[in-house]
Amino acid sequence: MAGDEPLSKIILHAFHVIFAFLKSIVVALASPLAAIGGTGLVVGTATLLGSFLILGLGITVLPQSHEDTMLYFQNNGQSWDHVAATLSTGNGSKEIYINMWIKPGGNVSFDLSKALGYFDQPAPAGSQFTFSAYKNILKPSSGGSDALNLNVQGYSGDGTQNANLFNSQYPGIPVEQLPNNIKNSEITYSSNPSNGQQYFSSINTGGSVYEQESFTINSDGSVTIKSLVSPVLCQIVTL
Repeated sequence: MAGDEPLSKIILHAFHVIFAFLKSIVVALASPLAAIGGTGLVVGTATLLGSFLILGLGITVLPQSHEDTMLYFQNNGQSWDHVAATLSTGNGSKEIYINMWIKPGGNVSFDLSKALGYFDQPAPAGSQFTFSAYKNILKPSSGGSDALNLNVQGYSGDGTQNANLFNSQYPGIPVEQLPNNIKNSEITYSSNPSNGQQYFSSINTGGSVYEQESFTINSDGSVTIKSLVSPVLCQIVTL
């Protein structure tokens, strides 16, 4: 009989009812919000509320899988890489400014899904982006030259096996001095042009490399990366 059920089962049943209610709200609101890019916010909010409910009731459940679309940068060179870049959507409606410092042998990851508001969902298949980047080579002391050797991969969730590797190389780049406050690989980003201007102003114009790639999200969540502008040494940096 229902009155003889343990309290834990009653609580668990109540949790499922409430979570189903939250899910119904997501379904009801996802379509109109998709037109303004808000679907990820609704999904993320419902997931967050569900998580708090789980913690509050002390119920143990398996963690949800995250399918974020990630961009992964690996420095294969002997010097530090400093990259200031603009990531633009295919129609130019949104721009994200990215600033990276990557030590030799180090790497950084950029969560494209979160930056675009998709939270733990992959970026939609067919989405296209343009990655325009200026790159410096740095060491604790300036002088001499070294080569750029930077790998880029894109994938969603755990699909690294499907990731298409893109390698960027350029020899004989003047070595700049690494700022004293940079100790480890790091990445920051912003959609604010003022912050983007700060990122780009930190690139030394004495010998930076400019290049441009296209990123296309495939149906399996992988990212195809193709060169649009081959690496070229330049002395002018523009946002």
